This record gives sequence, C-alpha cells and structure tokens, in this order.
Amino acid sequence: MPKTVPTKELLFELNRLNQRLSEIVARDFPNLSSEQLNWREHADKWSIAECFMHLNYVADYYFPATLKAIKTAKAKKSSPQENFTRGWLGHRYASQVRLNLDNQIKNKIESPSKYDPRSASSSVLDGKKIISDFLENQQTLHLMLQDALLINIQKTRVYAIFWGLVSVQLGDMIKIFVYHTERHTVQVQRILYHDQFPGNLPLKDLLSKQQG
Repeated sequence: MPKTVPTKELLFELNRLNQRLSEIVARDFPNLSSEQLNWREHADKWSIAECFMHLNYVADYYFPATLKAIKTAKAKKSSPQENFTRGWLGHRYASQVRLNLDNQIKNKIESPSKYDPRSASSSVLDGKKIISDFLENQQTLHLMLQDALLINIQKTRVYAIFWGLVSVQLGDMIKIFVYHTERHTVQVQRILYHDQFPGNLPLKDLLSKQQG
C-alpha cells in the first residue's frame, strides 16, 4: 500500500474487508460442534475456538482505548482529512500481521501471554459463545470505521503496547485490527478444511469417492 492514500478509499477498503470477514465467520463457524471448535491439529496448535478467543482478547484490550480516542476526537470537532499518511510504527506492525500478496500468512508472530488463549483455565472452550462475542466485536469495529470517516484519523492517536507503551495513528490502528482479523480468519479456514478435522473426509477418500 502506498505511503499516502485517499482517506475515504482506505476506510472503504478496510470496511469492505471487515464485512467480508464477518460474513465468512457467520456462515461457516457458529454451527460447528464443540468437538470441532476445540479440535487441534497438534497439541501446540490453536483450535478454532482459541483463534477467536485470541481475537477477542485483543479487542478487549485495545477497543476501549480506540473508542475513547474516537469519542475525544469527535468532541473536539476533529475534521477528516483528504489523505492519510501512514506512521512508521503503526505501519510496521500492520505489515507484520497482514497477509502476503498470495493471501498467505507470511510470518509467525509469538503472541504475548495476555493474548494467548492457551492460558484459559478450561481446555474445552465454549466456542459458540466465543464466536458470538467475536461477531459483536466485528460490529463494533464496523462502527469505528464509520466514525473514522468523520474525524482526522492521522492526528487522532491511540495508546498501544506493541514495543513498549506508544501511541499510533488511529488509521494505522484500524488497519492493524482488520489485517489481524483477516490473518486469523485464514487460520481458522485452514483448520476447518484440514483432512483430519472431525467430519471431514480425508483427501484420498474424497478423491476415491469422486472417482467411484
């Protein structure tokens, strides 16, 4: 993405992607069984429920500060600017969590313990409740994107703990939220279509069935 982009164009694309991710999750995951939502490929891999719990942890941690920054900007009569120029730190973190040009996860990121779903006390998570909470958070993010059209997303800043306590531009923070959600949506889709996922036919059996 260019260093400077039209603000409306950026927010439109982020909102479009965010809505698409919500649609995918609402379509494919709420009706899965508890066994399916808690299934792991390996002991050290996350389940579908854990992926969504991780996203909820991040939302619980960063959404309040972001909503407060938006509310403060609106109260100060902040005006939107025509173009948005990314910040160095916010762009760096957004680039780390964003998919590559082939829509694949390009690097592994070690999650801080406070965002790690494996720290939950129960090994069997209430996946349906977790997904419901995630979709509510997605709606909150949608409202953030709508409000962002009304204020200056470059001058409005949000405090975050990425590499120490820092403030990042609201525009970069929203990019991080959306790209991070996209990253883990790809991850849960991979789990869903894994050969050994409960209820799936292994590829060799599926091919045999098609040929029979």
